[in-house]
Amino acid sequence: MDVTAYAITRTFDLPFDETVERVTAALAIEGFGVLPTINVRETLKTKLKLELEPYMILGPRNPHLDSPVQA
Repeated sequence: MDVTAYAITRTFDLPFDETVERVTAALAIEGFGVLPTINVRETLKTKLKLELEPYMILGPRNPHLDSPVQA
């Protein structure tokens, strides 16, 4: 697993769509929902006519872990 200042990435030996489904299901088991989902491949294909490998950004959220912002 690679860890950067802004992301955690992992490589799976599964088809892309199955991986997205499994990750989303695993997050749900832990109480997370995936509200923002960005299909980077389709966005860049539409906007810039670029062909990339499948690339999805999932934005998991768990409202029970959110804490109020204190000023």
